[in-house]
Amino acid sequence: MNKHYPPLTTAYLRHQTELKQFLWRQVDCREAAADLLQDTFLHIADYPEQDTIANCRAFLYRVAGNLALDYLRSQARQQAWDGGPLDEGWQCPCPPPERLVQGKQPSRVSTANLYLSFDSSETIEWYAVHTLASNPIDFRPWPRTIRH
Repeated sequence: MNKHYPPLTTAYLRHQTELKQFLWRQVDCREAAADLLQDTFLHIADYPEQDTIANCRAFLYRVAGNLALDYLRSQARQQAWDGGPLDEGWQCPCPPPERLVQGKQPSRVSTANLYLSFDSSETIEWYAVHTLASNPIDFRPWPRTIRH
Protein backbone atom coordinates (compact mmCIF):
# COMPACT_ATOMS: atom_id res chain seq x y z
CA MET A 1 0.00 0.00 0.00
CA ASN A 2 1.01 3.54 -0.63
CA LYS A 3 2.20 5.25 2.53
CA HIS A 4 0.91 8.59 1.24
CA TYR A 5 -2.75 7.64 1.67
CA PRO A 6 -4.61 9.13 4.62
CA PRO A 7 -5.15 6.71 7.53
CA LEU A 8 -8.86 6.16 6.83
CA THR A 9 -8.24 5.39 3.16
CA THR A 10 -5.54 2.89 4.12
CA ALA A 11 -7.91 1.23 6.62
CA TYR A 12 -10.68 1.21 4.00
CA LEU A 13 -8.46 -0.53 1.44
CA ARG A 14 -7.35 -3.04 4.06
CA HIS A 15 -10.87 -3.87 5.33
CA GLN A 16 -12.88 -3.38 2.14
CA THR A 17 -13.87 -7.04 1.73
CA GLU A 18 -15.05 -7.53 5.29
CA LEU A 19 -16.91 -4.18 5.20
CA LYS A 20 -18.78 -5.36 2.12
CA GLN A 21 -19.73 -8.62 3.84
CA PHE A 22 -20.87 -6.65 6.89
CA LEU A 23 -23.04 -4.40 4.75
CA TRP A 24 -24.44 -7.37 2.83
CA ARG A 25 -25.50 -9.01 6.10
CA GLN A 26 -27.11 -5.76 7.22
CA VAL A 27 -29.17 -4.96 4.11
CA ASP A 28 -29.51 -8.46 2.57
CA CYS A 29 -28.82 -7.20 -0.97
CA ARG A 30 -25.51 -7.39 -2.85
CA GLU A 31 -26.13 -4.34 -5.03
CA ALA A 32 -27.18 -2.17 -2.11
CA ALA A 33 -24.16 -3.37 -0.12
CA ALA A 34 -21.83 -2.39 -2.99
CA ASP A 35 -23.48 1.05 -3.21
CA LEU A 36 -23.20 1.54 0.55
CA LEU A 37 -19.53 0.50 0.44
CA GLN A 38 -18.88 3.23 -2.13
CA ASP A 39 -20.85 5.71 -0.04
CA THR A 40 -18.71 4.75 2.95
CA PHE A 41 -15.58 5.60 1.01
CA LEU A 42 -17.06 8.92 -0.12
CA HIS A 43 -17.86 9.80 3.49
CA ILE A 44 -14.40 9.00 4.79
CA ALA A 45 -12.33 10.28 1.85
CA ASP A 46 -12.59 13.93 2.80
CA TYR A 47 -12.97 13.53 6.54
CA PRO A 48 -11.02 16.49 7.96
CA GLU A 49 -9.52 15.10 11.20
CA GLN A 50 -8.29 11.66 10.16
CA ASP A 51 -5.16 11.83 12.31
CA THR A 52 -7.20 12.17 15.51
CA ILE A 53 -9.10 8.87 15.02
CA ALA A 54 -7.75 6.23 17.42
CA ASN A 55 -9.32 3.14 15.76
CA CYS A 56 -9.85 3.57 12.01
CA ARG A 57 -11.47 0.13 11.60
CA ALA A 58 -14.10 0.87 14.24
CA PHE A 59 -14.72 4.28 12.62
CA LEU A 60 -15.24 2.62 9.23
CA TYR A 61 -17.71 0.15 10.70
CA ARG A 62 -19.57 2.98 12.42
CA VAL A 63 -19.87 4.97 9.17
CA ALA A 64 -20.91 1.87 7.19
CA GLY A 65 -23.39 0.81 9.88
CA ASN A 66 -24.98 4.25 9.98
CA LEU A 67 -25.31 4.27 6.18
CA ALA A 68 -26.89 0.79 6.28
CA LEU A 69 -29.33 1.95 8.95
CA ASP A 70 -30.25 5.01 6.88
CA TYR A 71 -30.78 2.77 3.85
CA LEU A 72 -33.02 0.35 5.77
CA ARG A 73 -35.06 3.22 7.20
CA SER A 74 -35.55 4.74 3.76
CA GLN A 75 -36.66 1.35 2.41
CA ALA A 76 -39.15 0.94 5.26
CA ARG A 77 -40.47 4.48 4.67
CA GLN A 78 -40.79 3.81 0.96
CA GLN A 79 -42.72 0.58 1.52
CA ALA A 80 -45.00 2.24 4.07
CA TRP A 81 -45.66 5.12 1.68
CA ASP A 82 -46.23 2.81 -1.30
CA GLY A 83 -48.45 0.53 0.72
CA GLY A 84 -45.98 -2.35 0.63
CA PRO A 85 -45.66 -5.09 -1.91
CA LEU A 86 -48.71 -5.93 -4.02
CA ASP A 87 -50.34 -9.30 -3.77
CA GLU A 88 -51.11 -11.08 -7.02
CA GLY A 89 -54.89 -11.10 -6.50
CA TRP A 90 -55.25 -7.31 -6.56
CA GLN A 91 -56.84 -5.90 -9.73
CA CYS A 92 -56.43 -2.30 -10.85
CA PRO A 93 -59.79 -0.60 -11.49
CA CYS A 94 -58.39 1.29 -14.51
CA PRO A 95 -58.46 -0.29 -17.96
CA PRO A 96 -55.12 -1.62 -19.18
CA PRO A 97 -53.06 0.73 -21.36
CA GLU A 98 -53.39 -1.56 -24.38
CA ARG A 99 -57.16 -1.12 -24.39
CA LEU A 100 -56.85 2.67 -24.16
CA VAL A 101 -54.41 2.79 -27.07
CA GLN A 102 -56.56 0.47 -29.20
CA GLY A 103 -59.59 2.65 -28.57
CA LYS A 104 -57.82 5.82 -29.69
CA GLN A 105 -55.93 4.58 -32.73
CA PRO A 106 -58.81 4.56 -35.25
CA SER A 107 -59.68 8.19 -34.53
CA ARG A 108 -56.05 9.22 -34.99
CA VAL A 109 -55.86 7.36 -38.28
CA SER A 110 -59.10 8.85 -39.59
CA THR A 111 -57.97 12.32 -38.52
CA ALA A 112 -54.65 11.79 -40.31
CA ASN A 113 -56.49 10.66 -43.45
CA LEU A 114 -58.66 13.78 -43.33
CA TYR A 115 -55.56 15.98 -43.03
CA LEU A 116 -53.97 14.28 -46.01
CA SER A 117 -57.05 14.39 -48.25
CA PHE A 118 -57.68 18.18 -48.04
CA ASP A 119 -55.54 21.08 -49.02
CA SER A 120 -54.23 23.29 -46.21
CA SER A 121 -57.10 25.83 -46.20
CA GLU A 122 -59.71 23.08 -45.93
CA THR A 123 -57.69 21.39 -43.18
CA ILE A 124 -57.59 24.60 -41.16
CA GLU A 125 -61.32 25.09 -41.61
CA TRP A 126 -62.02 21.48 -40.63
CA TYR A 127 -59.83 21.82 -37.53
CA ALA A 128 -61.48 25.10 -36.56
CA VAL A 129 -64.98 23.71 -36.97
CA HIS A 130 -64.40 20.41 -35.19
CA THR A 131 -62.05 21.53 -32.44
CA LEU A 132 -63.11 25.07 -31.65
CA ALA A 133 -66.80 24.29 -31.97
CA SER A 134 -66.54 21.74 -29.17
CA ASN A 135 -64.49 24.16 -27.02
CA PRO A 136 -65.87 27.65 -27.70
CA ILE A 137 -63.79 30.54 -26.51
CA ASP A 138 -65.58 33.01 -24.28
CA PHE A 139 -64.59 36.55 -25.28
CA ARG A 140 -66.81 38.31 -22.76
CA PRO A 141 -64.77 40.65 -20.57
CA TRP A 142 -64.35 39.86 -16.93
CA PRO A 143 -66.11 42.29 -14.57
CA ARG A 144 -62.80 43.58 -13.26
CA THR A 145 -61.53 44.51 -16.73
CA ILE A 146 -64.46 46.84 -17.55
CA ARG A 147 -63.57 50.46 -16.93
CA HIS A 148 -66.30 52.98 -16.28
